[in-house]
Amino acid sequence: MKEFFLEPLNNVEILRNKNKIKSSLQPIAKKKIRLLVLSGSTVGELKEYIQLFLLNQGIDAEVIEGSYNSYYEEVMFSDLIETVSPDWVYIHTTNKNILKWPQNSQCEQEVDELFEREVSRISDILTKLDNLKINTIVNNFELPHYRNMGNYDFTSKYGYVNFVNRINNSLAELVSTKPNIYINDIMYLSSDIGLSKWFDDSYWFAFKYAIAPTALPTVAKSITNIVKSVAGHSKKTLVCDLDNTLWGGVIGDDGPEGVLVGQGNPKAESFLELQNYILQLKSRGIVLAINSKNEKKLAEEGIAKSSGSLSCDDFASFVANWEPKSQNIQRIETELNLFQDSFVFIDDNPAEIKQVSEFCPSVTCVTYSKSPYELIKQLDKEGYFEVSRLSAEDKKRAEYYKKNKLVNEIKNNAKNFDDYLKSLEMKTTIVGISEKNRERVVQLVNKTNQFNPNTSRVTDADFDIKYANNSSSLNLVADLEDIYGNNGIVSTLLSTVCGETVDIDIWVMSCRVFNRELEFALFDTFVNVCKSRSITTIYSSYTESPKNAYVANLYEKLGFKIIEQTSNSKQYRLDVSEYVNKSKNIGVTYEF
Repeated sequence: MKEFFLEPLNNVEILRNKNKIKSSLQPIAKKKIRLLVLSGSTVGELKEYIQLFLLNQGIDAEVIEGSYNSYYEEVMFSDLIETVSPDWVYIHTTNKNILKWPQNSQCEQEVDELFEREVSRISDILTKLDNLKINTIVNNFELPHYRNMGNYDFTSKYGYVNFVNRINNSLAELVSTKPNIYINDIMYLSSDIGLSKWFDDSYWFAFKYAIAPTALPTVAKSITNIVKSVAGHSKKTLVCDLDNTLWGGVIGDDGPEGVLVGQGNPKAESFLELQNYILQLKSRGIVLAINSKNEKKLAEEGIAKSSGSLSCDDFASFVANWEPKSQNIQRIETELNLFQDSFVFIDDNPAEIKQVSEFCPSVTCVTYSKSPYELIKQLDKEGYFEVSRLSAEDKKRAEYYKKNKLVNEIKNNAKNFDDYLKSLEMKTTIVGISEKNRERVVQLVNKTNQFNPNTSRVTDADFDIKYANNSSSLNLVADLEDIYGNNGIVSTLLSTVCGETVDIDIWVMSCRVFNRELEFALFDTFVNVCKSRSITTIYSSYTESPKNAYVANLYEKLGFKIIEQTSNSKQYRLDVSEYVNKSKNIGVTYEF
């Protein structure tokens, strides 16, 4: 089914095969959502495209459509949102929904008033939806389909192009202050497709389609990328081949100085462009790895001596040998403690792509036919690494994995596990939820699979209601510092207090700090806080998932007793008075 969702998108083929796609993907969808589309034009097949593209990401969406061109009224004055109770709202507007455009006969003040009126209408809608804590996607505006003043349309306050740009800039500023709102950038999408293909006047005048049918799959794909990113489904790791992938040529034949990457040669420049793109991915938290059939020393020399922008230090894992690349993928998975379904593998060789695809089917494989620049276009258009928010921890993630390599070296050389932990000189600061750490905590919950006893997820809205703004909750957030620096916020425990009992709802920890016993330090602190609040009993649970075997016996290790059990779940109870502290190797600072 994947072939229907890869570029170039074919709207006719997708709709022709929609029943086949649904019957194949719906049974294996792991998540259900309700999405409300409020539109300023005819939605038409867009509704079906959204369903299909979300299914391709394992999300079964019930898509509900509001009344035609009533998006403002339905948000501001009706009870539709309360009735539908959506998980997501999508505001499907285009420049056809701009009420009044500037006229040359107006004075500049009148043009400014038109601008303020448009921005105010958008702001009213988004502010209300944000206050309702509903995840909302809103289109910005595509450029006008014609320019009455030609190039001067961009400069003049009376120009339609200028007017759209002003609105879009204000919209970007507005959304940056609203945590539940996300922009679907149709200004970029329409530019990429081409305005002449984006808009079809015959469909507009006959059916009020503001976007041509051929462009609708692109819109649906973009919406899906936002939803999957917020749900934590974006890829985390880019695994790269070397020869004819990160540089031109074969280093074993051409030598480190002979491979093509850098300035002054068209082919070399295309490889440099790819490296620059990959370096940008790394700078926002994508983990990089090498998987190459080469002698490792020669491969490292090639990275070090070539004129590319990447260095050996940019890669969290560097595997170069003559083993099958699927085996190396498994090795990288173990080294990084990340699942293969979060990997994208790029390689110029179709045979290697086929081998990895067959033996590591959850890895996304990407190749090219003529130019490495195709890799940039594929990685970009497919939205594998879509990001909805960028935290400070994201920017430092590559550095964290680099430090982990050093930590693992200490582990391999230590006499025993206890000596290894002591040698790290670990410290943790445990705090409550604050505005400063809120975004990272939500992100951590939604991206963590392994240390996540119930594979819990939380929306921004639920997080605020149940935890951040709830006096009946007890929540801890922990970082971890060692001899190589601070790993940032890596764990959170969210719970609900009821009288003398507390239920652990969510407990997650980053895989970067596994096997450091941070869970002991955090839980010791949690129990101490419970004692200070006269809480006598702690309840918790575990539900088996394909990815959380790491914590299958977490609560047994902490002294909990099983009170109920099924084939894939366990319910636990702990008497606080019976708990014995477990942490021995981490210094704890508690600020609560």
